[in-house]
Amino acid sequence: MRAHRKKLVPITIAFLLLQIISPPASAEHPNFLVILGEAQGWSSASIAMDDAVPESKSSLARTPTLAALAAEGTRFANFYAASPRCMPTRAALFTGKSPAALHMTFIGENKREESPEPGWRVSPPKCLLEMPESETTIAELLKQQGYATAHFGKWHAGRVSPSRHGFDESDGPTSNVGPNNDPNPNPKECFEIARRGADFMARQVQAGKPLYLQISHYAGTGMTSARPETYTAIRQRSKPGDEKL
Repeated sequence: MRAHRKKLVPITIAFLLLQIISPPASAEHPNFLVILGEAQGWSSASIAMDDAVPESKSSLARTPTLAALAAEGTRFANFYAASPRCMPTRAALFTGKSPAALHMTFIGENKREESPEPGWRVSPPKCLLEMPESETTIAELLKQQGYATAHFGKWHAGRVSPSRHGFDESDGPTSNVGPNNDPNPNPKECFEIARRGADFMARQVQAGKPLYLQISHYAGTGMTSARPETYTAIRQRSKPGDEKL
């Protein structure tokens, strides 16, 4: 979903309740905000992803900011992800290349995937677990145009720091466990990531510098990923026939 709000160009790959408005340094250099939400369901927002499919919206979720973005922008009902897996999707988003072209088609070092056993009829390809520094990222391209760049949240494109791929600021080469090695980073990191992103944007706007910011959220793993009061509120308004909590 992409929308234009006061010359900010937010590209919502998935979803987060984040609404930050910052004018670009010039009309030729718009600001970019990319939000990547992991494991976000197609029907997990209160706005329908496809008006022709009633079940493409949640009967429980309340996402007014996303609804506002959808009303002012465009929803892509037939949109294809580069991969159903985490690392390949991120690498494709950073580089604009398919996971196959990057040789990053898997996410873990699985010997069954990399070393075929006797009798296998298909030999799986060798895969990279580190995004090559030789690849040009969108952050590197925009830095050449004078942009300030940042990535906050889940990196998971290898063990090399995002600074080696064009990002001025980041949380480092974080994976599923977040910067504090917490097996369930949410809900704390959800709000902390948004706070760091807002701070970065405010500083760049004050300096009059165009910006590229990517916010990559950690996947929710159940009720412990939400604030207790949020979970309670959803339970209270649920009724028979709603999606399972």
